[in-house]
Amino acid sequence: MEDTPRQLIVLCDGTNNNLTGGRADTNVLKLLHRLPPGDARQQVFYDPGVGNPGELPSATLLDSLSRRLERIAGLAFGRGAYENMAESYAFLMRHYQPGDQIYIFGFSRGAFTARAVAGMVNQFGLLRPGLENMLPTLLHVYFSSRKGSARKAQVAAVSAQIRSLFTDAQRREVWVHFTGVWDTVASIGFPPFTRQITGSPTIAGKRMRHVRQALALDEHRRPFEPRLYLEDNIFPANAEGQTLKQEWFSGAHCDVGGGYAGAEAALSDQTLDWLAREAAEQGLRLAPPEAADPARQRMVHCETWGTPWWAIAGLCVRDPRHAADENGRRHAIAPVAGPAPAQTSAQAPALRYPKDTIWRRARRAAAPLLAGGAMVLLWLAMGLCLAGGLAGPGLGDGFGAAAVANAAFAAWQLWPFDSIGLILPNPEVATKTALALDLAFIAAYGYLLAWLASRGFAALAGLRGIASARRPLLNFLGYGLTVLVAADLAEDLATLLILLFQNHWYGWLLGLLGLAMAAASLAKWLGLLLTLVLLAAGLGAQLWHRSQR
Repeated sequence: MEDTPRQLIVLCDGTNNNLTGGRADTNVLKLLHRLPPGDARQQVFYDPGVGNPGELPSATLLDSLSRRLERIAGLAFGRGAYENMAESYAFLMRHYQPGDQIYIFGFSRGAFTARAVAGMVNQFGLLRPGLENMLPTLLHVYFSSRKGSARKAQVAAVSAQIRSLFTDAQRREVWVHFTGVWDTVASIGFPPFTRQITGSPTIAGKRMRHVRQALALDEHRRPFEPRLYLEDNIFPANAEGQTLKQEWFSGAHCDVGGGYAGAEAALSDQTLDWLAREAAEQGLRLAPPEAADPARQRMVHCETWGTPWWAIAGLCVRDPRHAADENGRRHAIAPVAGPAPAQTSAQAPALRYPKDTIWRRARRAAAPLLAGGAMVLLWLAMGLCLAGGLAGPGLGDGFGAAAVANAAFAAWQLWPFDSIGLILPNPEVATKTALALDLAFIAAYGYLLAWLASRGFAALAGLRGIASARRPLLNFLGYGLTVLVAADLAEDLATLLILLFQNHWYGWLLGLLGLAMAAASLAKWLGLLLTLVLLAAGLGAQLWHRSQR
């Protein structure tokens, strides 16, 4: 038994992914279940995703709110990511012995964490135990910008100094034996709070022995764009004994990384089997897998089906034939399709849209109907605020006054200047109240348009393959709702600042704010135009798919 190498295994889950009692585990947890119980020569570290699981009860209402806020902070700002990386690296620091094999796995943001930890081991080696106070420094250096030869040289010099001072000879050049990830996200957090790995997405010249990545062909959410390796697959091994397999599978993000209920997990179990088999071939000791249920559905999911808000963050189809380097430059690569499930490879028909997707199911219309009703009421209330009240006793008078006032205000926001200078709004009108109502109006129309756009985009995208054509026009239209909502919020902010400063003699500042408001207003209308084009094209695609049934 002593001849069997010790294995240090790090498993990093994605945001809000954690224990589910087996109901909807990710592939990270399912792989953990496959590790043989009682193997004293395996040391395991499991890192739950940021945000506690909804399946576990909250202690109090405040605890429940705290969990939700933690998840939002994790998604929006990348909160918790550095802590996850530090804890994973610290586990390796404390437990590593010469001759150990290091295996690192992750999904989604956990894959980002896994690759960062592997990169830190390559860049710094493993610090001696007891130096945990140095982890913030390591993270700072690892994520420092490397743009330009001077910065790159400085990072290299500091990294060499860390290896010299805080590692010993047996820890200075440790190899990560196996890195296995499902659909690594390219960045964490939303703009302007995004954080990316600044190193090159390659394995050449690095102490990473075997690398595997499973990627989703049918993910539409722009914030989940993947971080691809720049090299083509390396197999058999190169002169340094390194191998790389990066393969594409049908399905969305969680169809590759897991997280759906067992009856709908056929696609993610396929990628689990693939990556587990690859790890086992490189020495990972695993228990035999349980027999798969042949009745499971091969269904392609889409998170925008149930959470349309994602469409506001942007929609896109993925391009398997190009990968971005650390500077954002795109390079051509040779994509490889993942293997079909072993038990159905000969019989399984090709997946089809919408028959084999979540979009075959009807969505509840209550929420978009409520959003549409709220839009009408809020539009009427804004118009009446701007008009100074009802123009007459009838409902038609109210709508007429609201329409005229809203149109006049929109025209002023689009170009608030005359031959003399900036035109200031009427101080007798409740403009600030109208702006407050407009925030709710933006939320209402944002949800309604996201609900419609997500379906239209899915119909236009269909199901992808590694040979599918690039869709630059569709990706451009996928920005429309993002531009519309962001520009509308910027327009409101500029308008509010004009209202706050209009009684002060900051003529130059008011002029700049007027130009900013006009630019935001123009962008808003362009965003609306792109969104309407997407909706119209999407409706046509839906009708075409319906005719093909």
